[in-house]
Amino acid sequence: MTGAQPGADTRRMDRLFTVGTVAGLSDGELLGRFAGRSDEAAFEALATRHGPMVLGVCRRILDDGHAAEDAFQATFLVLVKRSGSLRDGGRLGPWLHGVARRVALRARARAVRRRDVERSGLDTLAAPEADRERAERLAVIDEEVGRLPERYRSPLILCYFEGLTHEEAARQLGCPLGTVRSRIARARDRLRDRLTRRGLVAPATLLAVVTGATASAAPVPPLLFDATSRAAMHVASGQAISAAGVSTSAAELAGEVLRMMLIHKLKVTAVVLVLMGTTLGGVAAAVCRGSGPPSLIKVARTVQAAAKAQAQGDLKTQLDAAVKAVVAVPADPNEPNNTMPNKIFNLIQLGTIQASIKDVASARLTLRHAYQAAEAIPKNSYRPGALARLARAQAAIGDAEGTRASLRMAMKDLEEDRNEFIKAYDLAAIASAQAMLHDEEAVGRTLGQLREIVTSAKLTRGPDRLSVSQQFIWSTARAGRLGDALKLVDDPPFPVPLVLDEDRLKDLDANGLEAIKRESARIYKFTGWSAIAEAIVPGRNPDDRKMLRQLHDRAKALGDDGRGRRQIAMAQARVGDIDGALETIENEPRGYDSLANVLSTIAEAQIEAGRRDAGVATLKRAYEAAVAAQFNEYKYVQFQHVALGQMKAGDFAGAVRSVEAMGSNHATDQVSYLMQIARHQEKAGDADGAAQTRARARAVAEARRKEPVEQTIPANLMVTDGKGNEINDKHMPALREDYGRGQLAQIAAALGERDEARRLADQVRNPDLKRWAQAEVPASLAASGDVAGALEATNRLESPQARLQAFSRIASALANRANATDASIRSIRP
Repeated sequence: MTGAQPGADTRRMDRLFTVGTVAGLSDGELLGRFAGRSDEAAFEALATRHGPMVLGVCRRILDDGHAAEDAFQATFLVLVKRSGSLRDGGRLGPWLHGVARRVALRARARAVRRRDVERSGLDTLAAPEADRERAERLAVIDEEVGRLPERYRSPLILCYFEGLTHEEAARQLGCPLGTVRSRIARARDRLRDRLTRRGLVAPATLLAVVTGATASAAPVPPLLFDATSRAAMHVASGQAISAAGVSTSAAELAGEVLRMMLIHKLKVTAVVLVLMGTTLGGVAAAVCRGSGPPSLIKVARTVQAAAKAQAQGDLKTQLDAAVKAVVAVPADPNEPNNTMPNKIFNLIQLGTIQASIKDVASARLTLRHAYQAAEAIPKNSYRPGALARLARAQAAIGDAEGTRASLRMAMKDLEEDRNEFIKAYDLAAIASAQAMLHDEEAVGRTLGQLREIVTSAKLTRGPDRLSVSQQFIWSTARAGRLGDALKLVDDPPFPVPLVLDEDRLKDLDANGLEAIKRESARIYKFTGWSAIAEAIVPGRNPDDRKMLRQLHDRAKALGDDGRGRRQIAMAQARVGDIDGALETIENEPRGYDSLANVLSTIAEAQIEAGRRDAGVATLKRAYEAAVAAQFNEYKYVQFQHVALGQMKAGDFAGAVRSVEAMGSNHATDQVSYLMQIARHQEKAGDADGAAQTRARARAVAEARRKEPVEQTIPANLMVTDGKGNEINDKHMPALREDYGRGQLAQIAAALGERDEARRLADQVRNPDLKRWAQAEVPASLAASGDVAGALEATNRLESPQARLQAFSRIASALANRANATDASIRSIRP
């Protein structure tokens, strides 16, 4: 253990404030903050919360105080190294109990070996007999608790070793209160039987010993806490454990336990390779049908978790190859305003994915390539926005120097920008990046520039001023200034932007003008509250939930037509206030067009929180809302959201139903989604279900192939005549035919008919549509897991713009792989 450090008292005073800002967050939220951006306050909050229990375990097993402190540090260093792979924050306490016990047992074994060799007479320093017997009884408790099944061990540790009430443990575990109480009772019964067999009298002695375990969880000494926190930050920044400033013993213990975990993982992976040929499919199929016994459920989960870990390891290699390919794309002199910004955005996307799998070193290098690509192009209207987005990605991985460089270039570009509307959006993004650097002075200056744009008369169009004012409110909230943002909505320091242009206002009489002002005030408030809700970052501020409740109350009191409340509900789901989100949209009519999307977002939050059944029920409501939506043109998008949620929940039958509800006008999307569902079913071991879903996809494809090739081009697809000129009526028949042929190429690619997809894509004549069609072939390869084939197909494309378009689709497929938890795991009941 390290000694006192200069400024330790000041550091502890700072902690009263920094840890206080995150103390109300759950373990899962704190883990996310620490794993995502090495947030020191989040780590210290976790150490404060669980440190006494960890130190108590180490002291009970080790009779040497210094050895116990070494084991304490080693336990939290293991947490630092494994934080990215811990998905269930509600069970962090029990996990730390198991790690602490494993570390302490390793330390005790090392001490015994050392004493046997050295014979140094330590026996003369032994504790009194009574103390030794009590410590041994407590160590037996830890041993037998560690042998309990996880469902019994977790609530017992939370309540008896960490001092939580039954209600608090129920919330943390996501279980009903009655379930927690019954599991604790069963855990006590099992412990009573096991301890009795080992010579401990029960039940009175059991209660006394367990109470003693809790009482022994004294606060962690400040010097030990400070040293552990500093070491954790060193390791989180990429330094080796041996260089983190802890004792040799603590570093070796952490390394040994991490190696033990790795060996266990490799053994499980070996089981995967054996089972994947024959056994896994049957096991998973039996489990998904509900016919598997608990032992099979455990095997299936273990195998699938190991397979996912192995796949994530492969993902790094695939991402590195994708970055290398994007960097090699040359600038197209004929398309300078499209090629280079797309190249920058592709690299930002890939770097963000690398950071999400904890490959921070590669992410920094990738984002540096993005900065170099920005440097290589002349200043234009695309560059400041691209640089602002790059700065936010750099700030998220802790690259402060890179962030400042990107911001300097972006601000220099904006000094010459005369388009106030675009400039406002870029300034909002820049303020967000500056806030991530905690540069309050810079944030203030940038928000001041935004205020000038909002209050100036340069934006003559009412909708433009309304949009810019919304960006001003969003960026203020995103910078963490929620109170200031709310004041901008409730008491704006500038005239409320009107929803009509100035030239249209001239035609209104006094009554009409007054009505427009009233309606503009209502819309301004709704959009402002929505902007605040959208800006709230999960896990940043424990008062976010209160703020969102305030926004809900304001929107409800003003008679919001639903638009503001739906955005608020989605934000509540993001920050984990699922009950609040459901309450916010409780009385929403089913016909509102975005309600299905909101319900799908809430359902995904329920699934992530371990409330699968509730998530499935919410998705059923989302499906009904999509059916009742008033505007048929956008119904298919809502069914897509519902289908994605159902896939995550493992409700494959529901997902198929949602996809089929999209309608035959969206056959390409139907085929693509049905093939995705089939892949998930196959992973879950449901080969028959996967075959049936693929048959449905082929039936949809064949029906579409019998229709005329010519199809209506959607408005959101940017198409020119191939020479940069806008299309006109004489071009439309040929363009519709090109678009229809491109759709058929998409369908062939989704079905795995790659040669046919390439043939159809090559027949498309319009350059814009040809690039779009050609990008679908590698995109389908990447979606099916064949990233190497996707990169190869992309590199064969002649146009740099076509390659970057394909890389964008490949990056999206890689992002889905990085973020997704196998849907087959969702379908297995605990």
